[in-house]
Amino acid sequence: MLQEKAVLKIFRYWRQGVILLGLVLAGWGLRQLFFPSSPPVEVIEDSQPEEKLVVVDVQGAVMKPGVYQLPQGSRVQDLLIACGGLASRADRDWVAKNINRAALLRDGAKFYFPFQGEVQGAVSEGGKININQATAKELEQLPGIGPSFAQKIVNYRLQHGGFRSLEEIMLVEGIGEKLFEKIKDKITL
Repeated sequence: MLQEKAVLKIFRYWRQGVILLGLVLAGWGLRQLFFPSSPPVEVIEDSQPEEKLVVVDVQGAVMKPGVYQLPQGSRVQDLLIACGGLASRADRDWVAKNINRAALLRDGAKFYFPFQGEVQGAVSEGGKININQATAKELEQLPGIGPSFAQKIVNYRLQHGGFRSLEEIMLVEGIGEKLFEKIKDKITL
C-alpha cells in the first residue's frame, strides 16, 4: 500500500509537470505569435521608374572636364554646375554670346568652352563663316539668314555638339535645300 501511494504521488507530480510544461509551451507559442523576437521582413518594391539620364561630354575651359550623366531634362546650366563652372581663363564673352545656358541637354552632346584668345573669329580668310563658331549676329551676314534662323542655327549647334558636315545645317528647322544652295559656298566648319 505504501508503494501504491508512492506511485500515485509520482503519477500526480508527473501529470502536474506535463500540464505545467504544456502551459509553458502554449505561453511561449502565444508570445511568439503576438510579440515576435525579430520584426518580420518587409519586402518593399521600388515603385518609382528608373530615372532616365543623358550623357554629355564637356571640355575646354571648365573646372572639371569630362563625361557627365545628368537627369533627362537637364539644361546647359546644370552641366556647368556639375563640372564646377567655367575656369578662370575661360572666354566668358564668347560663352555669353554663344552658349544658351537654358538649352536642354541632348544625350551624346559635346560642349567645348574656349579659353581666352583661343577663338580667332568665325570668318575665315576666304570670307566664309564657320557655322560651328559664329555668333548669331555673324550668321545673319549669310543670305536669307535673319535673326530667327541665326538663333536656330546656334541652338541646333549647342544641342547637337556642332555640325559634322555642311549639309547638316539643313536639319535646322526651316533651312531646306533652296536656302542651303544660297549659303553653301559662304559657310565652312
